[in-house]
Amino acid sequence: MSAAGVYLVRVCVGDPNMDGGPLLHLHLLVSPSSGTLSGNAVITQALGPQYPSYEIPEIHGNMHHTGLGKDTQLVSLRGTYAIAALPPAIGLSLAQFSASLVVDEGWTGRGTYSYAGHVIADIPVTPGD
Repeated sequence: MSAAGVYLVRVCVGDPNMDGGPLLHLHLLVSPSSGTLSGNAVITQALGPQYPSYEIPEIHGNMHHTGLGKDTQLVSLRGTYAIAALPPAIGLSLAQFSASLVVDEGWTGRGTYSYAGHVIADIPVTPGD
């Protein structure tokens, strides 16, 4: 990770050891000089077809360094994605996604995110997919 240039970060938000728990997979381009982030995400849950994966094609947000003691980054993200209507209905509706993360320089920390009427709070954030 370079403080001067844009870099790619892949982050998993959630506990992969929790059976059936949702996992947020973030793929973000980070611009440290401007404090902006953009990318996409997928939310998966291993519970069967009644719990579909959600693809969030465009996410954007901001990153702020606290400047206190150990380098801590406060990350806020938001995006919009489409949800298909349940049969027999036909159509799509737009839903909102948001996330707040507190991470160190290695992208390890804690986070909370919301999607499809669910709030997943205070869960681990780890680098990688």
